[in-house]
Amino acid sequence: MSLNLTFTEGQAILVVWGEDGDVLLSDHAETSTFQGVLRTTQDYYILVKGRPDGNTSYTMTITIPPLP
Repeated sequence: MSLNLTFTEGQAILVVWGEDGDVLLSDHAETSTFQGVLRTTQDYYILVKGRPDGNTSYTMTITIPPLP
């Protein structure tokens, strides 16, 4: 899966984790992009954390390629 945030105003960071509690991308990474393998079939959660210093406007692109 790949995630990408593009901004028209402000900045934000991504957090990604699975229903089983496995964190794929921590907020400590402070990034607005993610690319990784989803290791198991489960629900995954994506949190967008805006910066506290103003408004944030963004577009999120999510790509999940089919299994080979």
